[in-house]
Amino acid sequence: MAGGPRRWGSFISSLLRGPSPDDRLNAIRNSLLLMNYAIILFTTILIAVTTKKVCSDFSAYQLLRSFSSVPIPPDQLITMSQILFFLELFLIFYRNKATFISPTMNLFFVFADIAIGLLILYFMNISNKVILLLIITNIMVYVKNTVNKYRLLFLIILLYIFIDFDILSSRLNLYSFWGYLDYYDAATRSLLYWTQNIMDSLALVIFILFMIFEVQLYLEESTRVKELNKALYESTQKLRLSNIQLAEYSKRNEEMAKLKERNRLAREIHDTIGHYLTAINMGVKSCMKAIDHDPDLLKNQLSSVEEITSKSLIDVRRSIKELRPDALTRYSLHSAIDNLVNEISLFSNTKVSFSIEGDSYLLNTQIEEFMYRVAQESISNAVRHSNPKHIDLMLVYLDDELIFSVMNDGLQDMDVTPGFGLTHMKSKVEEFSGMFSASVTPALEFHLTVTIPSARRTDIREFQLGDD
Repeated sequence: MAGGPRRWGSFISSLLRGPSPDDRLNAIRNSLLLMNYAIILFTTILIAVTTKKVCSDFSAYQLLRSFSSVPIPPDQLITMSQILFFLELFLIFYRNKATFISPTMNLFFVFADIAIGLLILYFMNISNKVILLLIITNIMVYVKNTVNKYRLLFLIILLYIFIDFDILSSRLNLYSFWGYLDYYDAATRSLLYWTQNIMDSLALVIFILFMIFEVQLYLEESTRVKELNKALYESTQKLRLSNIQLAEYSKRNEEMAKLKERNRLAREIHDTIGHYLTAINMGVKSCMKAIDHDPDLLKNQLSSVEEITSKSLIDVRRSIKELRPDALTRYSLHSAIDNLVNEISLFSNTKVSFSIEGDSYLLNTQIEEFMYRVAQESISNAVRHSNPKHIDLMLVYLDDELIFSVMNDGLQDMDVTPGFGLTHMKSKVEEFSGMFSASVTPALEFHLTVTIPSARRTDIREFQLGDD
């Protein structure tokens, strides 16, 4: 019971709002369709009735003498015009109900409309060209491609201009519709003329209304699209601004994290390493005092200094390891990158490969850590910003230069805007006095190349200090 008032309220509100633009266009097209049928029916019945009346009055010779050719039999005229019109009606009904029609099939239907219209004109002896107006409405409704729509409309306009009884009657089996009207008396002829003109005028008015509403609907749609584009542009600008602010916020957070880590390390060095160095210094002074008069005390003091030095060395190693990526604390650079490759290959359909060229050598610690970050960021960027099928990483060892290159496919276009990761990577390469290159090939492949000079490690003690 509760649904009843709601349905009535919805019905009344729909009446107050009026029909939608599409409903108005459909109603106008249906009216034009009915008017075409009325005109065809009126014309063919008038010809059939007149022909039978002429034959019953034995005035066929008088009528035929006014024609340039033998007319089509009345029964055939009515039958063919009705069949053709209902065939056109079927084509319109099919296109209205079909969920999808390909552009090629749509063009076929339009040319079928034109062919049916021309045949109807032939059976009506080109006495009325209103059927062409119906074909124009079909083109406006069903043809979506703008270029094809204008071409077909231009074709129909040419047909409307050049299809004329006086032009075609000398070449085709046509006869004058008005010759039939001349058979009737003046009063009947005037009534028939008036009926014909009224139907022609109504059909033309309906067609003009259709074009007005079609243009209005097009303008409303254009306005709506402009408003949507404007809203989309504003949203894009806001999103771009938010991305910039987010990047700046992320950069500030990173700087704050670095500063916090530096402060923590400074406190740790001050509290632990400074304490050990102070103790070592005091132990050395005691040793210097005992070196001349108490050898046993000297030995004990040196043992204590050695113990403190070992503890200090352990703490230094721990601090250095905390600065390095966890993967590099457990594996070498090559093994760490291999683990990255295996992780991505295991959890995605992307084929990732890693190759090494040249004779490898020990790298400076900072460069080794940076190369690992480059591999990590490159794989993450490729998976996050595209849908790659292949990611190829290559590490090339030259005499005193290291080249790291990354290639991945899966890009959608050639426009790649450097984000925070690439920008930070470039600035880091410049700190090493290296070269950074990022580009997109016509085959939509992204290429990244990092070249670091003087990458070979020369201080072996640095390496030993970082090992257990």
